[in-house]
Amino acid sequence: MSKKYIFIDTNIYIYCALLTKDSKHNDELVKKLSSILDKDKNVVLIVPEIVKLEYERVSENEFKGKKARIKKIKDDIKSAINNGLSAYEKKKVSKLLQEIIKNTEENHKKVNGSLREMFKKKTTQIIKITPEIFVNAYKRAIAGRKPFSAKYTDDKKENIYNPINADCCIFEMILHFFVTQTIDEEDKLLFCTNDGHFFVKNKNSAPELAPELIQDLPIQISFYDNLPGLIKKEFGEKISKKTIGQYEDAVKVVEYETAMRNVYLANQINMVSPRIDPYNLGICSLPTNNVDAYPAFLTDQDTVANATIYATSPASVGIIRRCKICGSILESKNSGLVIKDLCTRCEGTISCSNSYFGDLLKR
Repeated sequence: MSKKYIFIDTNIYIYCALLTKDSKHNDELVKKLSSILDKDKNVVLIVPEIVKLEYERVSENEFKGKKARIKKIKDDIKSAINNGLSAYEKKKVSKLLQEIIKNTEENHKKVNGSLREMFKKKTTQIIKITPEIFVNAYKRAIAGRKPFSAKYTDDKKENIYNPINADCCIFEMILHFFVTQTIDEEDKLLFCTNDGHFFVKNKNSAPELAPELIQDLPIQISFYDNLPGLIKKEFGEKISKKTIGQYEDAVKVVEYETAMRNVYLANQINMVSPRIDPYNLGICSLPTNNVDAYPAFLTDQDTVANATIYATSPASVGIIRRCKICGSILESKNSGLVIKDLCTRCEGTISCSNSYFGDLLKR
């Protein structure tokens, strides 16, 4: 009976842990892989020791970095005076960002637990690094052979040949494993990584493992740059999206509501003040005291009688825009969401379609 050996690189495990690739790389995908190992004894997961060490370090650092980046975005949203979002929308977006962090943290813990269990399975082979493997990896790096990639100093284009290259060590560990195993002709290695040092991209076909790596390995290979594709094609399993998709949909709703609100308000402002320079936005008043006259997507802050708001929409009718060539104020004529501008100084005509609003309004 032929065997399928699976190698999954560190970056793929990171995607599943931190939900940074797409909504299909998640804890449920790791559980599905674990279930495949339980059901089929002819499927073997090979795990180089360095992959385990990398995952433990990188996943924690990446999670801290993700939290810091989202915190900065939240702070920017709160502190920005004129960013096109009302207080209600700022609160809503901040809540969504906090939910993403919470969801990521929970997912990270689940993946950590699933990997610990999966790495203990009888069908999982942990490949220990040895002095021989270490030396072979060093020789591979010195020779500049794949998957080695030179690094450069910040100030000079000077190659830095580190005595330890993680990618070379990983590949030499995989190579060592297979040259010390009895491999049947029908056995196959499913090689999964999104690290470009390992594969080559083709114009009209899927990426493939680098030819020199294929030549080194004594086994037939199927290459994948994502885990959902591997599981679906090799084992016929259905892949579900994680609940992170719900947050993505919620963000789209916020974008849609914001777009609708800004287009509406911009048109209302134009009735009162048709000359608004978006490069020097002033505060304008809503044209009516009748709160009931405003659509439902406007916030309480917007519907206060004679409330002051900032003109933020570049799609408003008749607004003033500046020429990108000479900086002169342009005369604008609006047709739907397409603004045509004529510069009186340099006689340049610019046609600008506001696709951001157009795309959102079509959803």
